[in-house]
Formats: sequence, structure tokens, C-alpha cells
Amino acid sequence: MNNNNIKLPPPWQIINDGMGRQIYYNSMTNQQSYTPPPGTISQPQTQPQQIQFPISNLGTPNSSISKSLPDGWEESTDSQGRVYYIDHVNKKTSWIHPSFTHQLQQPPAVPTATTKVTPIQSVPTVSKPISSPSPSSSYQDNAFYPSFSEYGYAPNSSINSNSNSNNNNNNNNNNNNNNNNNNNNNNNNNNSSSATTTTHIPTQSKPIPNNNNNSYDDSSYKSRNVASSPPVKTSVSTSTSPQGSGSKINVLLSHISPLWDLEKIVPSCSNCYSPFTVIKRRHHCRCCYREFCDACSTKRIKIPQFNYNDPVRVCEYCYSHTSSNEKTCISRLVPYLFENYKNATQQYQALLEIYDYVLTYQNYPTSIESAIVGGLKPFLEYVVRDQSDKSETVALCCQIMAFTSKFEKVLKPITDKESLISLFDILYTSKNQSVQVDCAKVIKEILVYNSKKTPVGTVASVSNPSSLPSILNNNNNTTTTTTTTTTTTATTTATTTATPSTDPMIPTSTLQQFISTLDVKNKEDYQLEALKILKRLVQDENTAIAMVGAGAIDIVTPMLSSSKQGILRRVLKLLLTFIEYDPKNSDKIFNLGGALYLGELLFKQISPNYNIYILTILNEISQTKNASNITNMDGLLDSLLEPFNNNPNSKEFKELLLLVNNLLAATTVSNSQSLINRICAHEGFLGALISTMSIAAIEPISTKTLLYLSQGEKVKEKLRDLGIIDPLLSVICDKSKNPLNALTILTNLAKNNEAICKNIFEVGGLPLVMDIVTAPTPKLTPSVSAAGSTSILSSNGKLSSVPYSGDVVAPTSNNTATEENDKKLSDFKATQYQSVLLLSMLSRSKDIVREFVNFENGNGVKTLVGLMNPTCEDQMKVAASECLCNFCDDETCAILVISEGGLTYAQALLSSNQTHIKANTLKLIQKLATHSPDIKLAISEGTSIQKMVEMLTNSNPELKKCAIFSLSELCRENNSNRDLAYKCGCLQLLVNSFNVYTNDTKTLVCLLEIISGYVQQSDQYRNVILGTDLVQSIIEYLFSSVPSQNPTQSESTNSSFIIQSQLYSVLILSVLIKDTSSDLIRKVIDSGIILSLIPMLAIKNSYLQEYTLATLKMVSKSTTPELRDTMISSGILVCLSDLLFSKNESILTNTLHILIELSKSQDCGGYLLSTNAITQVSELVISQTTPQQVKSLAIQLISTLLETSSNTSNIWETFTSKSGIPGIISLLSSDNPSLAINAANALSSIVVDGPGRARVVENGGLPLLLQAMSSSNVNIACAALVTVLGLSLEDELCEMIVNLGGLKTLDLMISDNGYMSNSINIDTKLYACETIFNLGSNNQCRTRICEDDQIIPQIIFILLLSTNPNYHSVACKTLALLVTNAGVAKQVVELGGVIGLGPLLSNKTDEITRISASVALTNLAKYYNPSRVEILTTVNESNEPCLLEYIKILSNKPLPQFNTENNKDSNIIDSSTSDIRLKLQILELLELLSNEPQFSEVIEKINGVPSIISLLSTHLSSSSSSSSSSTDKNDDKQSNILLFKTLSIITNLSFNLSTRNALLNNGFLKQLAGLMTPPPETLISIDDNISNSLSSLLDIQEKPSTPSTTTVTDFTKFNITTTDEEKEDINKLALHLIYTFSLSEDGKHTIRNSKLINIVVRFIDSKVEEQVCFALRTIALLGLSSLNRLEILNIGGMDKVLNQFSKAKTPNVILCCLVAIYNLVFLEQNLSSFIQKDCIKHLVNVGLMYPNETIQQYAILIINRHLNSSKYVEELVTKFDIITHLVNILSNASSESLILHVLKTLTDFIPFDSARTSISSRIPVQILKTLQNVSNPSLREYSEKLLGINL
Repeated sequence: MNNNNIKLPPPWQIINDGMGRQIYYNSMTNQQSYTPPPGTISQPQTQPQQIQFPISNLGTPNSSISKSLPDGWEESTDSQGRVYYIDHVNKKTSWIHPSFTHQLQQPPAVPTATTKVTPIQSVPTVSKPISSPSPSSSYQDNAFYPSFSEYGYAPNSSINSNSNSNNNNNNNNNNNNNNNNNNNNNNNNNNSSSATTTTHIPTQSKPIPNNNNNSYDDSSYKSRNVASSPPVKTSVSTSTSPQGSGSKINVLLSHISPLWDLEKIVPSCSNCYSPFTVIKRRHHCRCCYREFCDACSTKRIKIPQFNYNDPVRVCEYCYSHTSSNEKTCISRLVPYLFENYKNATQQYQALLEIYDYVLTYQNYPTSIESAIVGGLKPFLEYVVRDQSDKSETVALCCQIMAFTSKFEKVLKPITDKESLISLFDILYTSKNQSVQVDCAKVIKEILVYNSKKTPVGTVASVSNPSSLPSILNNNNNTTTTTTTTTTTTATTTATTTATPSTDPMIPTSTLQQFISTLDVKNKEDYQLEALKILKRLVQDENTAIAMVGAGAIDIVTPMLSSSKQGILRRVLKLLLTFIEYDPKNSDKIFNLGGALYLGELLFKQISPNYNIYILTILNEISQTKNASNITNMDGLLDSLLEPFNNNPNSKEFKELLLLVNNLLAATTVSNSQSLINRICAHEGFLGALISTMSIAAIEPISTKTLLYLSQGEKVKEKLRDLGIIDPLLSVICDKSKNPLNALTILTNLAKNNEAICKNIFEVGGLPLVMDIVTAPTPKLTPSVSAAGSTSILSSNGKLSSVPYSGDVVAPTSNNTATEENDKKLSDFKATQYQSVLLLSMLSRSKDIVREFVNFENGNGVKTLVGLMNPTCEDQMKVAASECLCNFCDDETCAILVISEGGLTYAQALLSSNQTHIKANTLKLIQKLATHSPDIKLAISEGTSIQKMVEMLTNSNPELKKCAIFSLSELCRENNSNRDLAYKCGCLQLLVNSFNVYTNDTKTLVCLLEIISGYVQQSDQYRNVILGTDLVQSIIEYLFSSVPSQNPTQSESTNSSFIIQSQLYSVLILSVLIKDTSSDLIRKVIDSGIILSLIPMLAIKNSYLQEYTLATLKMVSKSTTPELRDTMISSGILVCLSDLLFSKNESILTNTLHILIELSKSQDCGGYLLSTNAITQVSELVISQTTPQQVKSLAIQLISTLLETSSNTSNIWETFTSKSGIPGIISLLSSDNPSLAINAANALSSIVVDGPGRARVVENGGLPLLLQAMSSSNVNIACAALVTVLGLSLEDELCEMIVNLGGLKTLDLMISDNGYMSNSINIDTKLYACETIFNLGSNNQCRTRICEDDQIIPQIIFILLLSTNPNYHSVACKTLALLVTNAGVAKQVVELGGVIGLGPLLSNKTDEITRISASVALTNLAKYYNPSRVEILTTVNESNEPCLLEYIKILSNKPLPQFNTENNKDSNIIDSSTSDIRLKLQILELLELLSNEPQFSEVIEKINGVPSIISLLSTHLSSSSSSSSSSTDKNDDKQSNILLFKTLSIITNLSFNLSTRNALLNNGFLKQLAGLMTPPPETLISIDDNISNSLSSLLDIQEKPSTPSTTTVTDFTKFNITTTDEEKEDINKLALHLIYTFSLSEDGKHTIRNSKLINIVVRFIDSKVEEQVCFALRTIALLGLSSLNRLEILNIGGMDKVLNQFSKAKTPNVILCCLVAIYNLVFLEQNLSSFIQKDCIKHLVNVGLMYPNETIQQYAILIINRHLNSSKYVEELVTKFDIITHLVNILSNASSESLILHVLKTLTDFIPFDSARTSISSRIPVQILKTLQNVSNPSLREYSEKLLGINL
């Protein structure tokens, strides 16, 4: 490529190397390439400045340095041509130029684009070390690293920063940059060979090619990049100077040897560090000049470089690199670091060369280990010695140490304790973060090395290694090993094993200093390396303890907030280790906010391992006093329970369960429910918890957790829904597991939860529990000798067999057997006791009771009875008796209990000292007594009742209540037991206890039940009770037991017991008062019994109400007028009025009796009116279901009220009004016609409104009315018809009328003229038709009407033959409803309905009738297509087509309202509204008719085209006037609909050629122009007159309009309000019409003459695609005319088409554009515009490449027809490669027409040279040969011509 025609991407430049060759150089990355870099652009450009890359000339004779030698210095050359310098003053020689040190102080000169460097120029390349940055500078700045620009590295600081930012990753050997390996190797080699000079251009060989386009990578140099391919070893270049002098450039320090160690400061071998002695002499390597022992320098080789032509002594490393002809010797650079060498610049340069070598060979440990002879000890000594005054050099040295410390051979010399402490000191004292990081890396590697070298069998310093967390072992790839301190001295290489010691691995002071360095912000990289050290140190227990004492926890814990995962992982491991050594450390962690940090980390969900660490630490904290604090931390519990539910088998979930257990165990009882509720709010956790029941490793923990959770009431249902029952039962079934915990959980769940009990029963839990309950006592192990002993305990300390299984185990020793027997028996009893408790919970379900009784023929019951044996333990007797109490609800179970001696045990247990046993026994006896008198008799034969009565005096209230409960059951319906109890003093004790239990309603009910039994049994007991104050106490209790208006929760719970206590209280009073003397009644009345009983009437309990009314009835017989007034004023009438609604005959009877007594007061009537009691009494009088006695009492009450009340008139009016409608309805069936007619007339006045109609129907009036309509009496039938008509106005009643047979009656009334001769002046037919119309408004009824064969003919008959306009109106609107059914519509047409409907649209009829008729015709045309022809051909009385009449209606102005009686109806709208409705309906009709072919013929026949066109102006005129005078948006909308439908009709007419011509001849297009709303023009037209004449009616007025001289209506004066959507609809229709008219030649001319072309052109810019397509299609048709083409050009149409073509995206628009362009470019000016706008490119790129064959065909047509000339073909072929596109189309085409046009175009291109050449090279020969066989001769001809090109 010509370098003069290229443009390089920055910062690339073209420079010359030393041989004058041009290369490409990147000044940023120092890349060189002989090929252009990526991004190079080939274009004409001026010659770029050539910059000669600076070439090192250090020591070159002709250099400027050589010309300025100090005095006394001379330059000379040795025999090998090497330059050296002679100092005649000091008598010494030097390879280094004496001015070199001075040049190091100068800044390097960097070539720039504006500076041309000649070959003579030289730039010194080594500068002084860069000064150290300030302590505050961040590590990321890397400012303390030496600048590598002088040594061929990246010249700017940003690149260095990027290089150093990846040091850590590169040190870990993360080979992530494999794609740039060759580039990096090339860079490294170049840098390695020119450390003292700037990077030079090789003169003997080209740069090593890259894998990427043979150019160097443009990435910056990475100081620690890992290469995957071996480094390329290159020799030092020895290019001559450009002037042609023979001098050589100077070499690196690694190419020359340092001075001999004449002072012998090295005391030992540089390789093995064996000290030199008289016997072990020192020897110098002749290559690196370092001292070695004889064993380390056995090799011999020639070194011509130093004139050693015979083999001389060399070390192993020098022998290796010299054998490979590599002159670079790294070992030579080490002596520069010795103490006696003081040249800081050369020390810096030596370190740079070592650093470069290490980077180059970083993937080759062997090379580095052999090159760095003697390891890192010299480097460490140098850092220790010189770290204070040379921070840059020290940083570089530390970086080398850190990088090479991963190689054991290099690291080994500094693995002793002294070196380790020295590194810690450097780390602590240094202010340079780079030094700290590198030192930390070296320390970590030393600790790892020492850990690996711990000899097997040495005593570890960790006292208990197994105590370290198992998590740490599981998450590390290597097993944690105990470490010892290994000391390596300079005099021996043997490893000495440290003896166990209590001292830490490093001194405590050093440890404190080191830990303090962690407490610095923004040092995450250093913190990470330091934590790696702590990880190694903490493995020693003594060191770990010292670390805690040094404040490690205080500093490490806040590091949990770090965002770096490496830091987090190591901090978590450290904290875990600290806790394992001393659990008290968890308190320190919590006090430092560790729990908060851990919660935040847990919320982040970093990884599963992190979660395990976090949860383990939280577990340790939860075992301290801080557990409650963890529970109360906001959000911590939620973050714990959510993330780990997906994997319950994970270690995370196990740790979570341990933590939850600790939290639950540490929570107080008061807070436990709150914690349980919080935990159970997480259903995912509960589900995972339950699933762990099947995991053996986690099952004990999960069971323990469930033991806590099952105590919460809110959690039970959730656990049941999650399926906890099955896993628990599985545990019980498993004979290898102890079922005690599972039984306990089930017991907790089943407590007070019947649903769970049923669930346990349904899944088969009852048999399992019964197996445990009924299991025999296990056989105990006999005591035998220990010889044959075995253990029932498994290896994990659990029982190897279920305690209740009865298995016999092998005998053990005496003591062991006794312990095992005791434990086995204890476990059996505990399991059995828990099973009985669970069984007591399950026994609350009847299904479970039935199953339990039938279990093994009652074996379960027998077992439970046996457990009640007085010899059993008390707690077992309590559980068994409670369980039997529940089971004895079943009679079979109770009998079985008695048969097994359960009653005997129960009676014996009544003497027990345990209160719970007595209470449960009493409950059991109560249950046993409920089933049969025999059981009660068996109980009465013993002393049970006596003991129960004695318990009434017991001080324990619960026991007394149980005794009352039992006595109530035993005495119920058993007089003998009651007598026995009375003899024991029961009655007096109960009476005395009445007031004690007034607040305990349940006990009070049982107590009153016993007393009521005594009261009802005999007078003896009644007299005893009357002799007490019980009556007064009962009355007082009734006062206090009145329910409050706002009852409390406890009152609501006890409401049923309160009612029962009130019931028994009133029962006792009613029995005591019955048949007693008047004195007692008076006494009772005086005690306030009436006031206490009145509230009882309001309680909704029929028994209570009945007893209360009976009592009041007896009391009311003895009342005085004053007492009656008192009762009335106390509100008794309100309660009695409510009781009148009762269905209980006894209640109604007693209520009416009391009311009759009270009605003797004059004020009673007024109160009863206010309480609506009169209404209810009226209902009782007229109700058919009222018992005769009640009805008689009701009549008696009304008679009494009318006689005594002061409100007689109001009572009578209320009675008659409330009971009137049912009475009137019942009169309809009366035999008296006059009465029936009057009733019907009365009902007709009631049904005028909705409420009246509802009342008539609700009282059963509709069936009777329909029955009256069928009456033989015409007058009754007609009167009933009027009422039915009123009812039919309700849509809900229409179906009832039809279902009850009303249609047949209506049909009969229409057809039978006899109904017209009624005497009540009713037009029966009109009313019947109106009723049918109302019924037809209901969809269901309309279907039934349509199915009737008689109604439709009758309505048509009325329509055709009647002259009554009212009949016409009702017939039209009825037909309008019914013809929506296609069958009815067909029937109407066949019966001549169209003939009757059509003439009704004339002006002679009223507006409503016309609207109804138009609706009927429209529905006929819509639902029955054959009716359209009938409608079109219908004529009126004048034999004129009715269609003409329809058009006249549309053309006329609104008519005055037709004056008929029917117009008095309130439903008729005003004339203007009806006129619009009529026009809309007619237009809809015409729109339907216009789809028929006959429509155009009829329009032509009646010459209706001018009339239809005039509709536009008519509609527009009316719209304008209504718009200016009204603001009603509905009017505007209706006007727009009129306009739109008119256009739709015209559109359908335009499809007929003759009609279309008629539209043209009548100037339709000129009117159409005003309807359109084209997009606004962006520029004002030059011809204002044309613009004004084409202004749209609906468009925004862009400029003032001028008067038009045309005779067409000036549409611009109209102001029609339309929405954007309506505008677009009108535009769509208008464009469609214009397109239709443009199909004919006359249409084209008329469109041009009507100035519509401009409007159509404007629509090309529309945003609506459909409008754009119509506009383009119209332009394409208009473009067929030359005049139109010129017109389109003049108004800018061609430009709009081309603009639309350039931005078209959719295939429709693209195709329309191509068709329009094809026709328009026949005009030369249009073709020129096409060429000028560069549309050829778009034509090729879009037209030919679009995947649409039609588009491709039109594009080819344009090319073939208009671009087939030499000036276009050349451009198409060369610039757009048209031949390739055509060939591609030919290869993929499926259309024969497209193939033909492609072949024709290619054939037409043959005469052109460039095209012919391209065709011959690209033509698809095989396709052309195939086309030779087709039937189309044109295809064969063209293909033959194309094939002839190659011939």
C-alpha cells in the first residue's frame, strides 16, 4: 500500500528505522509493525512527517556524549570491538561512559508528531529514580512505581497504572490475556534487550508477527501479564549508526560483568549459602563473577564474549544460558545490590533488568529459579539496608521479591524466622503501600512454605487441632495442618523442628504492629494480603490467642463491611477460628456490631460458603446472652429465613436450624409466641423445615425446631397445609427412631385444633397411636455376667429399638442391665403417656371416636381403662381419664368402659387426693350417665352421688363445678337420683350456690337445670324453693342478665349459656306461679317480675319467648289499668309487635292474648300504629296460612282497638291500605262482573309506576290478570288488558306474561273484532299491539313472538289495510324490533311488509312513524339481503320509486313537527333531533342498498346523482349553521356521520362506470376538494389563487382565503368541527374516490382541472401509511398523462415522491413509490430530478435488495426503461455493481415475469463494455441453460443471448 494515501488512527505514526525502512510506530504502547494497524483508511493524503525513532547511542564514538569526555578520560576499543573508557587520572578503565550518571538526571526526550528526529540525534534513556509519592496518595495511583518510559515500556503514567493495577491477578497466574500473548512476548523481548536505551528498531529481522492481522496488539504493556507461549530469545542488536560508522551501541548491565569481589565480602556460597572455609574455598564464576563453592561451580564452558576462548569455571545458571548463546545474565546483576556497591543508578537499572526478565519468563519457573542464583536473600538484605533513602528502588525490589516468592527455590533462603521478622518490620515501617503489599505477599509465601515443610510426626503447637471449625476444612482444598517454626540459617540448610512452646510464631510486639496496619481505610489490596497472613498465623493456637490480645477482633470485625469478597471470606474464617479457640470471643464480635454486619452480608446472598460462615458465627453468638438481641434486630430474622429454603439438604439450612433453635430456646415465655409468629410468617422456611424430616442428618434438629414451633396457635394450620403430618407419622413408624418427639409435636398441633385431628385420622395416624398405647410392657433384660453382654444403645448413643416394641435384648452386666431396664421402662412410659395425650386430643372428633372403639374389638378402650387402675401413676390416670371422657361421647364406648370395670375405677378414683383425677372422673361419670338409664341406675346404686354432693362443699371451685355438671346429668329425667341427691342435702346447697355462679353461666345452667327438675317433680320441692329467696334471686338475675347493646367478646362467647340460664330461670318462675294464689302473684308482681321478663321477649329463642309469654299471660289477667299503662310505657308493645311475625302458633296466641288485654287501654292503639303492629295483624287476617285461632284473635284485637282506641280512623286507614292490594287482587276472580271490573280499573291506576307494578306482582296479581284477560266477559278482559299493558313496561315482567300464556290472548284480541265492541271505550287492537311491542323489547320474549305464526301476519295486515296513523306507528316500531330475526324478516318481505313500510316515509306521516319505518327497512336490508331489491323497486301511490322519496327527505330542510295526537307523548323528541335521526337512518339504509348493483341503475333512472351530490352541500350547510349556533358536540358528531355516510354511498356508486361519469359531469370532484384535510404545506405556494381554491373544509386555515371565481359552492365558509380520527376517515374515502376516478381518462382530466393534483401530492407527506399509498397510486395513474406529469413536476410532486421513496420502510410504500417513479420519469425533467437526488443508489440498495419480487420487478423496470443508456449504465455497473444484484435476483427469483425482466435488462446491458465484462464473469450459466428448456420463447431468447457472451 502506498503510505502517501493512508490515514493512520491515533497515536500511530510512520517512522524510519536505522536502515531507512518505514515502519508503523505506536508512541503510546511502543508497538511496531511493518503492516498498517487496524483502522487505517486508504485515501489521498499528504506525505506524513517521518519521525526517526530514537536510537540509543550510549557509548557510541560519534555521539555527542563521546565528544564531551571529561578531562583525563580517553575512549578506546578492545580486540572484540567493544568500546571502553580509560581514566588516566585514577588509573582505571570503565565500560560506562563517564557522563552517563549526569545524563540520568535529564528527562527523556519523547518523539512527537511535530518533531522530526534525525539519525544523528540521541536521547538519553535512563533517568534518576522517581521520587516517592506522599503518604496520602492512593495505591491505585501507582505513582511510586518507576517510570518505564526510558526503558522501552509504556511512556505515560496511565498505562503504567493500568499495568500495575493487574499485578495481583497476574501474581495468581490468572492467564486471562491469551489473545495477546505473542504481542506481550515481543514487547518483553524488546524491553529485555534494551533496558538502558529507548526501544530500538531491530535491523536484522522483522518484528515477530502477531496472531491478529500480523500486527502488534494495541494494548498497553501489562507489567505482570502471563504469557502462554515461551518467550523469544533475541540477541542484542548491533546496528551501525546511520552515518555508516563501524562503532557498536552499548549493551545492558546484564551483558557485562561487574567487578571482582576483591574484598571478599560474601562470606558464603551464593547458591547454597555454605560458608567459605579454609577447606571449602571460594571460586568465581567467569560469567557472572559471583562467588560459589566448588560443588556449585563444576561446569566449564567457553565465554568468547569476555575473551575466554577456553572452557572456564561457571555456575549452573551461567552454563545454561551461555550454552543457549544468550548473552543476558541475570546473575551478574545481583552484586549491584551488595552493600559495597554504592551506585544507586546502576542498582536501579539492575533491578529494572531483573524485573523485565522475571516478567518475560514468568511462566517458566525453572528459568527464573536458575537465573536468580541464591534466591531472594540479597534482595531482602538490600531492602533492609536501604529502605529509608531509596523508596523507588526499594519498591521495585519488593515487587521482584513478591513476584518470585511463589518459586520455592528462590524463596527458601529467606524462610527463617529472622527474615520473617525483618519483613514484618519493613511492612510496618514503610509508608509505601506497594512495599507493604509486596512484603505481605512474601510473608504469606514464607508461612505457606514453612507449613508444607513441617516434618511428619512433629508435635504441633495447636493444642486441639480437631477443634478447628469443620467448615474451614470443608471449604479449603487442603487439610489444615499444624505448623511449627522452621529456622534456616546461613550456615546450614537442615530444618530444625521447633519443640512445643506457648510462645506465638512471631513476637507479640511484632504481631501488634502488624495488626495495627490493618486499621486504615482505602487499603483493600493490602488488607487482603494481610488477611492471608492472618489466616496462616491463626492456625497456631498460641498465635491466635496473642492476636486476640493484640486487638485482632476489634480491627477485623468492622472489615465485614468491605465490598471485596476475598476480604469478607478471610474475615469470616478468622472470626470463626477465634470463636472456636474461645467462645467468649463471640461476645466481642457482637459488641462490635458483628451481628449487624453479618445480617447485611446475609441479605446480599454472596455465596453458599459465605452463608455457612455467617450462620455459624451467628449460632455462636446466639448461644450467649446476646441471643435476644439478635431476635430483636430489625429485618435480621426475615433475611435469615428467606434465602435458604430451596435447598433444605444444604449445610446452610442446617446451620439456620441450629440458629433458630438457639433463638427459640433463649426466648422468654412472654416473647416466645411473638417469635414463633414471626418465624411462621415465612411459609417457605416451614416447607423446607418439614422436608428435612426425611433427611437423617438434619432430622433431630428439625424435630427440635418443630417442638418449639408447634406450641404457637397461629402456626398449626400452616404446618398442616404444608404436610407435616405425614413426615411425623413416618418417624413414628420407623422402628429405628424414638417417636417421643414426633408424638409431642402431634400433640401440640392437635391441641384445640379439630382440623388437624381429622387430618391425622385421615392419613392413618390413629392406628399408629393405638399400636403404641396398646403395646405391652417391654420385657426387661435379666442380669447376667458381662461375658455375653450386649448393648441396646447404638453407636450414636440412641436406642437401637423402640421402647414399646417388646423385643428381648441380650443380657448385660448387672449394673448395665439395671440401667438399661430403667431407661427402657422410662422411655416406654413416656412414649405411652405422650400417645395417650395425643389420643385425648384426637378423641374430640366423632369419626375418630368411632374408629377407636372398633379398634381390635375395643382393645384400645380396654387399655385406657386399665390405665385408670389406682395402681398406675397419677399423670397416666389423668391422661387416661381425660381421654375416656372424650371417647365416652360414643354410647358403645361408654358401655365398653362399664363392662371393663371403668365405672368401678371411676368411683374408686372419686376418693383420690388429686384434684385433676377427681375432676376428670366426674366428667367421665357425666359422660357415662348420658347414654342410658341403666348407667344412671348403676351409678345410683353406689356412693357416687353422695360423694358428688359432698364435693359441692369442697373448697376447690373447679371440683365443685365438675360435681354440678355430673349431678345435672345424673338427675336429668331421673327422679330417683334426684331424690337421692335431695336426701344428701343437694337442693339446699344448690339454692345457696345460685348467687355464686351468676357470672359462670355454664355452671349456672347446670345448677338451674337441677332446680327446674325439682320444681317440676313435686309440690314438696316447690314449697321448699318458695320458702327460700330463690325467686327474688332469679328475678334479680334476669335484670342483670339483659344483654348489652355492645357486648364484649366474653359476653358474645357465653351468649348461648346466658340464654339457657334465662330459659331455666323463666321456666322455674312459670312453674312456681302456675295455679298459685293471687296473693303470690301480687307479691311476684310487686317484686318487679314484669320488668324483668319484658327484656326476655327480645331474645331470639322460641322456648324462652314461649315460657316468658306464658308467665306474662298469667300475670296480665290480674293487672289493673295502672299496671297496664305501666307495661305499655315500659316498651312491651315493641316486643309484642315483633313477636307477631313468629311462626310459632303458641307464641302468636299468647301474644295476641296479652295484646287484647292491653288494648283495653286507650293509648294502646297509638303505640301499635307506631310499631306497625296493625300492619302485621292485617297480614294475619288475610293470610291463607294463618291458623283459624290466630286469625280469630287478630280480628278480635282489631275489633277491640276500633272500639276502645282514640285513633280509630288511622287504624282503619292503615288496615285497609296495607291489606288492600291482595284484597283487590282476590276480587278479580269474583263472580260479580262489576266488582271484577272495578278491581281491574283500580289495579290499572296502581301499575302506572314501578313500585305499584311490583306490589301487584308480588301479591300474585299477574296470573289473575291474565286469567281475567281470557274471560268471556269482554269488558273484564279489556279492563285487565289495560293493567297488563302497564305491567309489560317492566322488562322483568315480560317473560312472566309470555310464560303464563299472554301471547295467545293478545293474538286473539287483535284478530277478534268482538273485543272492539266493549262498553269501557278501550281500543283493544291498539292496546294489544302496544303490549306486544313492549314484550318484544325483551330478548327472550322477542324470540317467542317470532316463533308465533299468527302475530306477524296480523301486524302486517294492520299495516297494509288500516288507515289509522296510530296503527301504522305501533306496527312500524313493532316490526322494527322483530325483523332483526332473519326468519321474521323473510316472512315480512313475503307478506308485503316492504310495500307497506316504504310509502310511510312520505311527508304525510308523523316523524316518529317515519323513523320507525326507516328503522324497520334498515333492519330488513341488514338481516335479509333479498329485501334490498324489494326496497329498491318499491313505488309509492304516485307510482314513483320510494328511493326518490328517501333522497328528497335527505335534501329537504328539517320539517315542522307533525301534529297528531300521538305527539303528545312525552317520549317524542323535538323536530330537529328527529330530523337528524331520520336522515341518519335513511343514510344507513341507502348505504346498505348501495352495495347492490341495481342501486346504480335506480339512481340513474331517477337521475339521482345531482341530488346525492347536493347532499354534500346540504349537509355542510346544516352542519355550519348548527356549529355556529350550538355548542353541542353530539350535533357535530351526527353531522359528521351524515357526511361520512354520504361519501360512503358515493364511493359505492363510483364503482359503476356510467355513474362515475355522471358524478364527474356534475362537478363532484370540485366539491370533494373541500372535504379533504391534507397535511399542511411547509412552504407557501407561489400561486395563491390555486392554494386558496384548494383550501380544505376540515383543514386548519393556514392563510386568509380569497373569493373564488368558480361557480362551485364556497366550502371554505363552513366551519365543521371534526376530530382527527373523523378527518382521517374522510380523507381515506376522498382519496379512494380520487383514485377510482383516475382509472379513466376523463377522470384524469377532471382531476387536473379540479386542481386536485396538488391536494393528492400533499397527502404523500401524510403520517398515515394508507393515505400515502392511495396518494402514490393516484399519482402513478395520473402520471400516465404527459400533462399531468408536467403538472406534478411544477407543484413539487416529483420531489415529494422521491423524498418519500428515500425514507420508505414498508413494502407497500416502497412499491407505490416505484410505480409512481416509473410513470413520472417519462418526463425528462423528472428523470433529471431523480438523478440529481442520487436516487439511483436508493433504487439499487432498496429496490433490488428488498426481499419482495414485485418491488424488485418495478425497480428493474425503471432501470431497463429509463436508465438504459451509457451514462447511467457505466455508473450502475462500476459504482453500484448492478450486475451482481441482477444475478442474485435471477438466482432466487420464482416469478417468471421477474426472470424475464432481469434477462431483458442483462441483455440490454451487453452493448456496454463494462457491463458486458461484468456479465460474462458473473452470469449463472447453469440457470441460463436450464431456461433453454422452458416454454416461454422470450426467456429462451434472452438466455441464449447471454450464453453467447462467453462464446
